[in-house]
Amino acid sequence: MLHYNWPGNIRELAHVIENLVINVGTDDVLLDTEHLPVYLKEFIQTSAQQTLFQNTKSSRPIKSAINPAQKRLIQQTLDSVNWNVTKAAKILGTTRQNLQYHIRKLELKNHAASE
Repeated sequence: MLHYNWPGNIRELAHVIENLVINVGTDDVLLDTEHLPVYLKEFIQTSAQQTLFQNTKSSRPIKSAINPAQKRLIQQTLDSVNWNVTKAAKILGTTRQNLQYHIRKLELKNHAASE
């Protein structure tokens, strides 16, 4: 969030903080990205993906990611495109078939479809 531009300046930041305080549950000990507005979640996710792309010398980041990070990246990417495997593969710089292989290998599930 440090890299977010805050186009609404201090008013936008104050609004986000007020909504965090209002929307956080009484059982929540820490604030997490789940408490943020959708546009900030998307910004954080995009920033994380860009950092991964910048930190890898490979043009295919899925090949260089270690297992837990790989699983998290694939799951987040699939969730961000509503489990459209073709779109997710394009974002990850791999083939649809290779992504299907990793989905099976890592036993990833579409949580939105089961709800």
